[in-house]
Amino acid sequence: MKFTVAICTWNRAELLRQTLKSFCELRPGRDDWELVVVNNKCTDDTELVCHAFASQLPLRMIRENQQGHSVSRNRAILDAKGQYVVWTDDDVLVDPGLLGAYESAISAYPNAAFFGGKIIPKFEIKPARWITENREICSGVFAERDLGNSRFECTKQKLPFGANLVIRRDIQQKFLFRSEFGREANTVRGFDEIDVLQRDAHDQIGEAETGADKKLAALEIIFGESNPALHAAF
Repeated sequence: MKFTVAICTWNRAELLRQTLKSFCELRPGRDDWELVVVNNKCTDDTELVCHAFASQLPLRMIRENQQGHSVSRNRAILDAKGQYVVWTDDDVLVDPGLLGAYESAISAYPNAAFFGGKIIPKFEIKPARWITENREICSGVFAERDLGNSRFECTKQKLPFGANLVIRRDIQQKFLFRSEFGREANTVRGFDEIDVLQRDAHDQIGEAETGADKKLAALEIIFGESNPALHAAF
């Protein structure tokens, strides 16, 4: 199996419903992927929402009873069957070409450890003028990410965000998410995927010969026009 799409969720059933609906529009039709939804002690209708899409998507819902986003992500890694783990969130509308774009990127750069794509905010109401006039400053608040479409060697300042991130499963199993980072219930903590990517990048630099193609391939992130994810929670 090529891809495991992983979504970790906690009590956001209606947003999750819209995300799963967008996955029903993926093109082209394919049977080399699965969708794993990690139910992190949800008390709303999350289970019913997952059941409603079970006949339309290759969906498995698994339960993680220890609260925390990082813990839930590690559970998804444990259960993943795909060669690549595709991370996204429960408030995202995915582009229909998402998996096709990543497949093309993987074919072009088979030694790369991870890939990323654009994240474009989709506001439910017109944002205030002070937001639009300060879009660059506010981008992090809305998880917006757009680093262009050209190949580059990543740095600490140029890493993908977790709503549109792909990591090779063998790499992901080596670098699990640390429980001291990431959201937990109503506590907002970040840095979880950044920590994983920085540890991976440091490891790859240490293993690669200076100037070798392996080094460039292992560290680059592919940002393509054809694979944006659209945040829908604002």
